[in-house]
Amino acid sequence: MHRLYRRLIELEHEVTVVTVFTEDQKHFAGALRDDGFTVLEHTRPRSRFRETCSALARKPSLFRDALHRSIKELISAVFWVDLKPLVLDELAQGEFDVVVVESSFAAFWRDEIDTELPVVLVTHEIESVHLLAKAARIQGVGGFIRYLNAARVRRSEQEWSVRFDAVVVVSRDEERLLESIVGTGRLSRTYVVGNGADVGPIDQIPADPDKHRVLFTGTMAYPPNAVGAEWLAREVWPLVLSEEPDASLAIVGSMPSRATRALAALPGVSMHADVPDMDPYFADASVCTLPMLEGGGTRLKLADAFAASRAVVSTTNGATGLECRNGHELLIADSPEDFARAIVRLLRDSEQRARLGRNGRALVERLYDWDKLGVELATCLQEVVAGSKTTPIRVVVSDAYA
Repeated sequence: MHRLYRRLIELEHEVTVVTVFTEDQKHFAGALRDDGFTVLEHTRPRSRFRETCSALARKPSLFRDALHRSIKELISAVFWVDLKPLVLDELAQGEFDVVVVESSFAAFWRDEIDTELPVVLVTHEIESVHLLAKAARIQGVGGFIRYLNAARVRRSEQEWSVRFDAVVVVSRDEERLLESIVGTGRLSRTYVVGNGADVGPIDQIPADPDKHRVLFTGTMAYPPNAVGAEWLAREVWPLVLSEEPDASLAIVGSMPSRATRALAALPGVSMHADVPDMDPYFADASVCTLPMLEGGGTRLKLADAFAASRAVVSTTNGATGLECRNGHELLIADSPEDFARAIVRLLRDSEQRARLGRNGRALVERLYDWDKLGVELATCLQEVVAGSKTTPIRVVVSDAYA
């Protein structure tokens, strides 16, 4: 999000972000201002219990919301108690052209954004499909609870997406999926703006051919990443070591749980949490992996690996949303045995690694460069406000991520 909206500023548009930070995240507000953003923030208390109680005291209807909203919606409803007055005051005082709500689980905010301006929803994945599929795989009470949450997400997608002047999705697959859920012709308009990568000089750094290093990276607080890390380390990696005993696996990501950190105790596996810079890890990797078994949207980690000219092994799920082809930009495998076989194959074949890396890099340069995607987002928003392609617009972004 930062990369896309920073590009809007570079194109001489004005962007105001309304969001929440924890105490240890407040320095990000200063970094955003340094990049030209106007930032209106609310600082979350350290105690989530206190935050929730405070929100309930000021908005008792949250008790009722708990009966029909999904878990993520309830979290964003607590945020909204403090964000709503900031958003409405800014809209009342400023002259803006369009309002953007980031994330589908904040879509219900639309009902309380009192404005005549066009309001756009940006989705990062169509969650209900994956949540319903996961609930179906789990037996007993746990599966039933997950099904209730997934059904609430589905109902929210159907109810709220149609209330926006436009919806931005991350891929054509997601666009078709959303239309199938809400009904053809019910959405006002949709745009596709994909996830991307910075196309920087890291592709000039070749991996050491004598070191068989494998990388998996992602935000480990995101459950599909944690599930993928577990599968890769426990089911796939022993098969790799049986063929390549000197190989090493680095799992790199922010906010890992205790269970994810424990994977570092396995042979040949290391865990690197909350690193300040990913470039050294991509530069060191012979092969990057996307062992994604669930989740949707498109994978930033895949675009990053392509931008770094690294060979990639992915599951089918991990490669969804990007216009990549098995055997051309990456290798796709879905069973532990096939996934391990693909990793070993690439570790032993430097020419194939280089070819996949070149093709992945070319794909990112053509379709997934953040600079190009930022221009696409600017064009979408200008069309929504019926402006010309050269007219600067003033955007309010209300952000549910924290």
